[in-house]
Amino acid sequence: MTSSEFVTEINSLRLSSKKNWYVWGGEVNGVSISLKGFGTWIQRIETPVFTDGSSMDLSVAAFKKYLFEVVDPFDN
Repeated sequence: MTSSEFVTEINSLRLSSKKNWYVWGGEVNGVSISLKGFGTWIQRIETPVFTDGSSMDLSVAAFKKYLFEVVDPFDN
């Protein structure tokens, strides 16, 4: 899955999980990624290189930007 496909998939998951936690795991640009989130807050995202979390209550644009910036460095 590409970085853009990942951002689209996670945003769709967010929209289908209103007022609920969501989890996702898979490969993005050939790298294993897992995350747990609630709304536009990514509580925890894990890559082989680091573990991180976003700020709470991000705008949708900031949420998508955050996701893209986390996985894009793995895009060869």
